[in-house]
This record gives sequence, structure tokens and C-alpha cells, in this order.
Amino acid sequence: MTLTGTALDFAYDKRPILQGAAFDPLQPGELTALIGPNASGKSTLFRVIAGLLTPSAGMVTLGDTDLATLPDLSGGQAQMVAVAQALIRQADVYLFDEPTSALDLHHQLDVLSRFRATIANRNAIGIVALHDLNLAARFADHLILLRQGTVLAQGAPAQVLQQPEIGATYGVDIHITTGPKEDLVVHAYAP
Repeated sequence: MTLTGTALDFAYDKRPILQGAAFDPLQPGELTALIGPNASGKSTLFRVIAGLLTPSAGMVTLGDTDLATLPDLSGGQAQMVAVAQALIRQADVYLFDEPTSALDLHHQLDVLSRFRATIANRNAIGIVALHDLNLAARFADHLILLRQGTVLAQGAPAQVLQQPEIGATYGVDIHITTGPKEDLVVHAYAP
């Protein structure tokens, strides 16, 4: 069973946030990170996927089911408790919006390691919205890059992070290297 977004539009009042946002089928057992700067549409897309917002056009499907037809989906320590509660429940899809934002480095690594392991072990679909490109590169199997409500790039971290859209989206110069454990390391510099 895969999760797919097709031609999603959403606006707050008359201000468009998502404009034709679409993503390829997300596969079970893989963690996908939504990346992009502030106000790129990550949280809105996340909320549309979660069923908390209804798009004015397009749909999100899990297998053959339009998620709009289903009933609603469900400080540092509070954030850790929310992550733990979500991970003990059995589900086909796990969604976390900035689960590491209030956590120190040790807990960021721990939470994302557990999240990734849970997704793989349960053969579920995992989606996490992240600002930190290094965490996204290290833990995600798949990235979706958003800017102004549009999906600019998607695919494996090495593929997405090498595209020129990444630097333009964040307004910085990006250089990708490989760390000592063969993981991708994102270096960002002010232009």
C-alpha cells in the first residue's frame, strides 16, 4: 500500500499555500522527509496529508482510499511523549511535524533513529517535516522539497540535495560531502 498526493491546492482565506503540490507514491518501510524553508508549505502539506485540512483540489490516497473520506487522524518532554505515544500505536502511516525542533542533539538522533526503525519494522509509511537538512539526509530514504507550496524535487537524499533548486530554495550556497560513516553532510553558506 502506498501513499500518493495528486495536484493538491490549499489556501488560507484567499492566500494560496499549496499550488498543484504532488508527490510520487511513498513506499512502506521508508521514511520521507518534507523539507523546505519557513512558509514553503511543509506544515500545510503535512496537515493535508494528516486529514486536518481539506484541499480545494487534488487528493491524498492510501492505496485506493482517498484519505478525505476517512475519520480524523490522531516543550521537549511533551514532544518526546507525543512521539512515544505515536510509535506504540500500530498504523499504516506515521506523520510527525518537526518532531525534533525542541530537542537537544542526543534526543534528535534518538527520536529519528527510533522513528526510522519503527517505520522499517512495521513496513509502514513515515513522513516527517524537518528543517535540518543534515538530519533529513541522514535518516530519510526519500525527500520532498517544497517552495511556495510547490514540490520542486523529490527522490533519494543524494539526488534531491545535489539539485540546484536546493540552494535557490533556501537562499544559500549548498555543498554536499560524505562523512566518515559514508553519510551525506550538507554544508550551507550565506551567498
